[in-house]
Amino acid sequence: MKRDFLRELGIEDDGILKAILDKNMEEVNGAKPQDYDDLKSTLEQTQSQISDYEKQVNSLTEDYTKASEQINSLTADNEQFKLKDLKSNIVREYDLPSSVFDNITGSDEDTIRQSAENLASAFKSVKPSQPTKTYEAPLDDSNGLRETLRSLKGE
Repeated sequence: MKRDFLRELGIEDDGILKAILDKNMEEVNGAKPQDYDDLKSTLEQTQSQISDYEKQVNSLTEDYTKASEQINSLTADNEQFKLKDLKSNIVREYDLPSSVFDNITGSDEDTIRQSAENLASAFKSVKPSQPTKTYEAPLDDSNGLRETLRSLKGE
């Protein structure tokens, strides 16, 4: 209740206004529940707990995001290792030299196997070259090593 409202009603005496306003305040304060201060304190504590929980949720969300990214990275690494292992096994299966490992292409077993078959057929179609002759000393009696060998044999 406000003084202006009471004055509009025709109450002009300040003593009467004060008495009416004081009585109004008593009634308003009396209307508060007995445990108002406890409830207000509990509300503040609850709001503080909610704020703490929101911080925890945000922190856990960040941790979850980081862990999820790490899982995705490790899964991709694992797939690469599986692919390299598969290539290695196929290289051995087709008896290919290890130097062709990087030349085998594909992202699944069928395409890797096809690539290995192509390389294997290319290796089979290439005929190995004849080894070059090494130098041998002429076979004549003047050769000192041959004479020494004959003398040791007793010839």
